[in-house]
Amino acid sequence: MVNKDPNNTMAWFLLAMGIKEIKEEDVALEIFDAVIKKEPGLWKAHLEKGILLSDLRRFDAALDALDHAEALKPSYEVYLNRGSALCFASRFDEPEWDLWKTVKIAPEDGNAYYDIAWVHAQRREPTKTVEMLRFASRDEALFEKRISQSTLTEDPFFKPLLEIPDFKAYLALLPSHDLKVERDWRTLSRFAKESSLLERLLDIEPEADPPPK
Repeated sequence: MVNKDPNNTMAWFLLAMGIKEIKEEDVALEIFDAVIKKEPGLWKAHLEKGILLSDLRRFDAALDALDHAEALKPSYEVYLNRGSALCFASRFDEPEWDLWKTVKIAPEDGNAYYDIAWVHAQRREPTKTVEMLRFASRDEALFEKRISQSTLTEDPFFKPLLEIPDFKAYLALLPSHDLKVERDWRTLSRFAKESSLLERLLDIEPEADPPPK
């Protein structure tokens, strides 16, 4: 396709994606840059460049590319990948904004909840970590792949909690699906009452205390 129409930007983008899959990262980055130079408004090129740079642990450049992608098209993919990149860059005071936006866009997807659990684990907050893992576990595919005793203990982001009794008790119960919670904004709102950021993002009013009897 590229040979037939060398000016076809999308063909070059797809070529970069294929080269990225076979781990020729430097070549893929060169092609992404060429695509972006030719068509700077192609948000997916900025997105995929950012994802690749994050995989290469070039986080400043990755975040710059993802910022460009967001400016062109705010989206689930941008927010989730930027939030994850901030986690991998150990900038745990920053990713919640992106990850809660991801929750708002795709509340059935467990990935953002899982990454928010990373943030709370790094802050040594076992109760909030477990709550986010319980929300993440509503995603059946994610539960099977990422939420088990072995996967959580091997995940370095959860290391600060491994000796804390509340987290150890949660691990001991896995892989029981009985730990899953109903995905209910009121439940989530009660959990996050103190999070004014969450309330602003999701337009949630914290549940009022019941009137005295």
